[in-house]
Amino acid sequence: MVYESVADIRARARRDAQAVLDLHWAGKPMPVDPVVIARDLGLSVFSAELGDDVFGMLVGTSAGADMFLDRHQAPARFRFTCAHEIGHYVDHASAVNPEEHETYVDRRSDDERGKPAEIYANEFAGSLLMPANEMRACVASGMSDLEMAAHFDVSLQALRYRRELLGLQREPAWA
Repeated sequence: MVYESVADIRARARRDAQAVLDLHWAGKPMPVDPVVIARDLGLSVFSAELGDDVFGMLVGTSAGADMFLDRHQAPARFRFTCAHEIGHYVDHASAVNPEEHETYVDRRSDDERGKPAEIYANEFAGSLLMPANEMRACVASGMSDLEMAAHFDVSLQALRYRRELLGLQREPAWA
């Protein structure tokens, strides 16, 4: 088994997210709608009650995959969870031999943080919802973090973390 560094996992997730954007969102305005992209990819998307500490779940078989998103999330977190689960789907689709009949279940929860699959899915989600080129354009235009969070329809926390990962200059603390 080949082990990837965190930097390699993040780079692969960014490339994969850009490929999905190019195929399923090219020319469309921000914010990206991850539910539309999930359905374009052939996923069934359901809102459900998943219980404590489970924000999303992807259940896949050789016949396809179903995505379940906890209905009790804030809208921005719901969108990020959807994008995160798309990341798991893309990661599985690129890793699975189509002749195998693999069944898998991925859950987005705080307990899974730090695992390679979660690093990939989180980076994929950030890259899908806040594409690097669009982030750079927003920063260059002088948009505040709050304006950018609204532009991308993400939480302020997610926006600031993405800026940090991309190495984009942060606003002063008082802004």
